[in-house]
Amino acid sequence: CASPALMEIHELSAVDLARALKAREVSSREAVEALFARADEVDGAVNALTHRFADDALTAADAADRLRGRTKDPGPLLGMPVTIKESIAIAGRPQTLGIPGRVQNVPGHDAVTVRVLRELGAVVIGQTNVSQTLLFNESDNPVYGRTNNPWNLDRTCGGSSGGEGAAIAAG
Repeated sequence: CASPALMEIHELSAVDLARALKAREVSSREAVEALFARADEVDGAVNALTHRFADDALTAADAADRLRGRTKDPGPLLGMPVTIKESIAIAGRPQTLGIPGRVQNVPGHDAVTVRVLRELGAVVIGQTNVSQTLLFNESDNPVYGRTNNPWNLDRTCGGSSGGEGAAIAAG
């Protein structure tokens, strides 16, 4: 399916992206590729993402696109790219909470949140930065460093979900 003219996928709200996916105005692969391209542009300065799962995300996006062509009601999240806070378990991916002594902590299973998102068709594209132990006022930790506010790089992002907030704000 072709992308709508002049459409900036990274500027769409989740609701608008879900509508565009369902209407086949954009494919899940196109959305995932656009978000990775946007991350390439801005995340070096923002540092919102701790890990990107390009191969797995593109495989899941392609599967969602094929399924969309075979079902009348794909549900609200089929093919929707999402990021997961680094503190939430993703099978085979680090879960450090920003603590250097936990860099080898790799869960063998998805947290319920991740499992349900995947069951609903969401495409996990990566993990986002957190404050150390989720208890500090800024998203900064000795494992992944500081997440910057994308609107003012001299400021950090607050709270334990600063990486998520920065990723959303940066598109």
